Amino acid sequence: MPAKTPQVKAGFDYKIMPKGIYQHKSLLEEHKQKISNALKNNIKVIEAAKKRWSNSDYRKKNFTSKGKHWKLVNKIKKKCYYCGKRFEIYPSKEKFNQGKFCSVFCRAQSPELKRQISELLKGKPSYWKGKKHSMESRVKISKAIRGKKHWNWKGGIESQYKRIRKGVDFKIWREKVFKQDNYVCWICEEKGKKLHPHHLKKFSNYPKLRFDVKNGLSLCEFCHKTYTKFGGYS
Repeated sequence: MPAKTPQVKAGFDYKIMPKGIYQHKSLLEEHKQKISNALKNNIKVIEAAKKRWSNSDYRKKNFTSKGKHWKLVNKIKKKCYYCGKRFEIYPSKEKFNQGKFCSVFCRAQSPELKRQISELLKGKPSYWKGKKHSMESRVKISKAIRGKKHWNWKGGIESQYKRIRKGVDFKIWREKVFKQDNYVCWICEEKGKKLHPHHLKKFSNYPKLRFDVKNGLSLCEFCHKTYTKFGGYS
């Protein structure tokens, strides 16, 4: 509904307004001829401009003065400060002390940039340094972006087995199992290796014990693949 404008307050009814001024009306022949002539003239002007622009002598004559378009300015050859590669830049970049590196990668690897970042962050420790999300916070985050709420949701094409393995509940159970065993492999009794959580009672046969810490063991990658049926190994 339209806003209460002065016309509405005065009793004007928008419903009786005509849909178009030229509805069911035809233009006069004189008017049609004027429109046709105007369009023809515009087409001629455009074609003439295209023809002039295609002539290189015309461009040189009219676009070589001071203040010309930046794309028509001759580029300057430079040498990358990091990799030594030759590349070209516009003079305006050199004016603002830019164009020292041939790519974003070289700029990121340069000692000069690293030193600047180091000085900028000196005495300013990261907010998350030494901090972790609590279990409650992790569960909330997981629920907030789960399923249809996730930006990359594709209608649930992934199997339930994979969804459980990638879920936050499995990750929390995994961490508790490692902590329970003090991050030591149960078979080789070595610490510091890449660990896998192993279910004593099968994951598929005992769904109620999937996240029971007492049903888990810490095994290193080698022992898990050698002495269990992990991933099809016998």
